[in-house]
Amino acid sequence: MLAALVTRDPNRRAALARELPALDTPPWSWWPPWAGAILAAAEALGEHAFAAAFASRSIERVWTELDAREATDELTGRPLPGVAHEYWPTPLAGQRVHDGYGWGAETSAWLLRYVVGLRPLAASGRARFELRPLLPPALAVPGRRYSIGPLTLRGWAFRLTLEPLTTGTRVVLASAGRGELIVAAPQRWFKCPLRAGGEASVDLAFGEAARIAWSAG
Repeated sequence: MLAALVTRDPNRRAALARELPALDTPPWSWWPPWAGAILAAAEALGEHAFAAAFASRSIERVWTELDAREATDELTGRPLPGVAHEYWPTPLAGQRVHDGYGWGAETSAWLLRYVVGLRPLAASGRARFELRPLLPPALAVPGRRYSIGPLTLRGWAFRLTLEPLTTGTRVVLASAGRGELIVAAPQRWFKCPLRAGGEASVDLAFGEAARIAWSAG
């Protein structure tokens, strides 16, 4: 699947995309390095909905255990502080823990990149990134708000909030500093100055992406 990261042949890319569902099963979804390769390949192929769903299921499974409110013997599979799973079987039980493993941290990166859809882009002297929010159905409930931050990207400190709508997601960006924000979305393009604490928002249909650029000033 890593061939998806380099190949430009449309026939080969289509063939690789058809293989993705077969990899959305154990043991491929159990081992973090394999799962990470599958997610990177899906993104490279433009299969963003697949990547978001795959990541969401892994995150829910791992975080449900890590955030459990009951302290139990680590040999049941629930890790103690500083002890993490070597891999993520279904169910997460048994003697599958190992000191020093940090695979749980992978899920935070997956949340930002594949579910929130924040992907940094090459830029010189300013923050520039793509946003393609793809919340799972259990979270995509109109009226809810999900905030992440403060985040810092190439010197810009900001808070990102996702508000599910019936047809997509409203993205709200709150800046911690003063500068100029440029938002390019499929149905809207705008430029606006923001002071510290200022906000700007854009509505995106499900699966749509916006390109964001920020320059301090």
